[in-house]
Amino acid sequence: MTISTPRWSIIGTSTNDHGVKFFTVACRDATEDDADYNELMSVLKRHFGAVETGELAGPYSVHKYVSANGLTFGIILDSPDWLDLYSRDQRDVAGFERLVTQLLEALNQRIAPNISDVGSSK
Repeated sequence: MTISTPRWSIIGTSTNDHGVKFFTVACRDATEDDADYNELMSVLKRHFGAVETGELAGPYSVHKYVSANGLTFGIILDSPDWLDLYSRDQRDVAGFERLVTQLLEALNQRIAPNISDVGSSK
């Protein structure tokens, strides 16, 4: 029996000094700069109706701001090997955790076509 490793996975979580929880995700076979980000955004747009709402470029990283299914979140591009995702509104952390789970399922092509149950709990 062969067990396949998913292309996309959470490789860690962390919480900064301000209590913001980060989900570090990686694509094991991304071979070009920004290929992982482009694939992630493509799936976010297609499955979750995501739109980019802003960007903050710093000396060492780029923060992309995104809105999808009533949630606002950031994606940090600071490594060629992974992306950090975080909720911009800490009241939406539970909804954002569900979004991350469903996003990984979509990226790994195991998602049902209708995922309208993800959203803000406000």
